[in-house]
Amino acid sequence: MPGAGSACYDTGRVKICLIPLDERPATLRYPVLLGAIAGIEVVTPPPELLGYRRKPMEVRGLAAWLLEQAKRCQAAIVSCEALAHGGLVPSRISSESAAVVVGRLDVLRFAKARNPSLRILGSSVISRIANDNHAAEEPDYWSEYGRLLFAYSVVCDRDARGLAAPGELRRATEAIPEAVRRDFHGRRLRNHGVNLAALGLAAEGVFDFLAITSDDTHPFGLPAREKRWISEQVAALDRAGSVLLYPGADEAACTLLARVVQGAIPDPVRFAVVQAVPGDAGTIPPFEDVPIGDSVLRQLRAAGAAVVRRPAAGEMLLAVNTPVPGRGVFDPAQAAVDAARRGRAVRRMVARLQREQARGVPCAVADVAYANGADPVLVDALFRGADLGALRGYAGWNTAGNTLGTVIAQAICAHRATTAARERALQAFTFHRLVEDWGYQQCVRGPLREALRARTGHPEPAARGVAGAERWTEARLAPLADGIPGLGARFRIRPGSVRLPWRRTFEVDFNVEDRR
Repeated sequence: MPGAGSACYDTGRVKICLIPLDERPATLRYPVLLGAIAGIEVVTPPPELLGYRRKPMEVRGLAAWLLEQAKRCQAAIVSCEALAHGGLVPSRISSESAAVVVGRLDVLRFAKARNPSLRILGSSVISRIANDNHAAEEPDYWSEYGRLLFAYSVVCDRDARGLAAPGELRRATEAIPEAVRRDFHGRRLRNHGVNLAALGLAAEGVFDFLAITSDDTHPFGLPAREKRWISEQVAALDRAGSVLLYPGADEAACTLLARVVQGAIPDPVRFAVVQAVPGDAGTIPPFEDVPIGDSVLRQLRAAGAAVVRRPAAGEMLLAVNTPVPGRGVFDPAQAAVDAARRGRAVRRMVARLQREQARGVPCAVADVAYANGADPVLVDALFRGADLGALRGYAGWNTAGNTLGTVIAQAICAHRATTAARERALQAFTFHRLVEDWGYQQCVRGPLREALRARTGHPEPAARGVAGAERWTEARLAPLADGIPGLGARFRIRPGSVRLPWRRTFEVDFNVEDRR
């Protein structure tokens, strides 16, 4: 792949099978939509094999499906969490033994033996430690000890690095019952074993490429320590070219799809990167453990893309709306302060983007100023001046890693949008991202949660209230979508299609259709 280690082939003849991290739109649907932009067929498991939130996928059925697809596909994108545990949330809460979950990865050896030319690209996750007393996606004891476990994890790592104060580790340890700590460490040891088994498969050549991502991480903690251990093994095995560690999780399948596309074209996409506030490139984004400048380079490497100083003909400009130091999610009370500090720099970046678009340079925008939603200052500048229909990519959702992987993948797939149908798929995906990342996450989700709280006392819908919450959301989201310059005149949310996939307000999904 040019830039990623294999001979090139026509994207129109590439068929990829996907074992997704779970059944959420970001992990299951986005790779399919991105594949349509590049002219690649991405096949996914039948619905009956998929799980739902805490309910695991049918792992035996997934393995059998993968073996069957391996006969007829050129590449496979595989989540180790799906094969080993049945999904991301099951990897945190199941009680299965290490021997059982690690053994399930053997199917990858069989798939490779069945089709030696099959390229297998894998992802494996270093488990998060959520800093919240909320057990919806964690073991039940998280509802009481979640924040204490997060603090304990940080102290364990600080102590191992010689940075903890005297008695700090003892106090953090004594705050958590021994049985909880034992279970907590046992789960981490088991899941670390899955990551090491995945690394072993890469060393054997079963994985052509492996992304080991850190889910909702922090500069200090047991996940950071496990990452260092794995990095040492990667170096010892001399696998730095085929194994990469970086912050992320939900976007990994999109990134791996982009890596396949890079190998399917004779002229792989190269990127020039411009930062809105260059001095903020050293900022560590929320829920991550490395500076944003490093994350950009690692995400580009994972996608098989090289970096250039200035974009030449056919090369991509990636405009990064850098994280706001000291912020997590967008805070309306601090909006004026943030806008005063960064507004001019953001508008200057958008003006650069406009100039590059005018001279035919393809451009994409990674909006990572805040976690969990778009930056209203950037979106306002884009709406006022940029040609949104000509954008090769936009994202501004969840973590910086989620956003970077998605927009880089879209930009790479956009390089193959050489037909009217593919260009339409590209613009529809940009529309979808703006509607979701700005319209829903920035504008509608907060009022929805407040409306639910006012009606029921809780910010999340009860089971019987999901349909009403979805109708409420669509009534407010559709006008925002209609008002997106250029794209809103071509696309709309299909009436009745807005849904809350996990029956919670965190994410939304909907179908996009042409107006004409």
